[in-house]
Amino acid sequence: MAKRWDKIKEGWGRNDFPALLVENWKNMNNKELAIAIADSWTMPEWPARTLEPKYWVTLFNMVLNDDGTGYLTDNGTILSTSSLPENLTLYRGCYSEFARGMSWTSSLERAKWFASRMGGNGNVYTETFPRECVIGKFDGRNEEEYVLDCTMFGEDDVQLLERIRE
Repeated sequence: MAKRWDKIKEGWGRNDFPALLVENWKNMNNKELAIAIADSWTMPEWPARTLEPKYWVTLFNMVLNDDGTGYLTDNGTILSTSSLPENLTLYRGCYSEFARGMSWTSSLERAKWFASRMGGNGNVYTETFPRECVIGKFDGRNEEEYVLDCTMFGEDDVQLLERIRE
């Protein structure tokens, strides 16, 4: 019998969600798994540091359309990639060692906030990505977040836009 994600995560802290997801993914149907992935990505701090990006990409792809034309949303719904613009100019605020990350935003202001939130000296990166790179889009925290399959682009594909100094 399939387990419900809301029961699995009960009593655990939000930063525990990725570990709970890895431990329980086989015990959930696709609907519950999609909800668990969305929750495990959006709730903890730095989910891509908890699990390597290649594992996140695998998890997202487990629930996306078989033909690779979908992306995951906040509530675990899968939407068609065709609903996105063909190309998206996105931004990422982070330290230089994390420039090729999975989490990007369409808001330059939000990227600047991320670049400076841990005491400054972060950078803002930008790039225009094809919509096929998008595996998740989360708007629930007002971050205008796009989760990208970072195996589809390299370090050289990411352009430094601005250095943030406090």
